Amino acid sequence: MDTKQLEVILALFEKSTVSEMELESEAFKLKLKRNTEVHEVISKPIVQQISLPTVKEDNAHWVKAPLVGTYYHSANPEAKPYVEVGQTVKEGQVICLIEAMKVMNEIKADRNGVVQEIKAINGKMVEYNQALVRIGDAP
Repeated sequence: MDTKQLEVILALFEKSTVSEMELESEAFKLKLKRNTEVHEVISKPIVQQISLPTVKEDNAHWVKAPLVGTYYHSANPEAKPYVEVGQTVKEGQVICLIEAMKVMNEIKADRNGVVQEIKAINGKMVEYNQALVRIGDAP
């Protein structure tokens, strides 16, 4: 994010009646709080997607988001993720959650196979029909 974009965001925040705002991307996190006048920029590492290079793409299948919402890889922050790259999954197995309108929706594998790639980022918004998890044939 360049300085001009940051100035625009700060100006919009100052004009609004919002008391607190968070903006996060893969490269940074910005928190603004009106009551304490704290403007904090936290740098964080870029999330890297991991895939298994030995699996053929043409046998792979993407599980896509059936709705817009927030993607979660586990039932709660302390819990183990439902699936990880390299894990075998069965059709009907829960692979993630999407929260929409305060409702947690279980997203299930629609085929048996091995998780090859996870594109969605925990806690981030996903769009309708966005690729979430790639499942390929088991070796």
